[in-house]
Amino acid sequence: MRQATDGVVTDLLKRREQTLVLAWPGALARYGLAGALARIVDGAERGDAPAILLVVPSHADGTAPSINGRLPVPAPLPSQRLVMPDAWLANAHKAAETP
Repeated sequence: MRQATDGVVTDLLKRREQTLVLAWPGALARYGLAGALARIVDGAERGDAPAILLVVPSHADGTAPSINGRLPVPAPLPSQRLVMPDAWLANAHKAAETP
């Protein structure tokens, strides 16, 4: 599993011309692939990889984000996280347009 994952991560980090949106990262937690997650984060931080957005749904309770509650996401700075407002998640901006 780790060998296959290493190849996938290497290929992802080579895609410098396009922004990557990584949704559904649950397999990283399920198979204990903390090293792969660290490589993705490190590559994005160094700037020699594409812009990477890792989508990790979590509760806005002030705790550090983690994938499936088991694999902490190494994002120590608040600027590395984006919290979606409840109104946006409820699609309130679209509901206001409906007659």
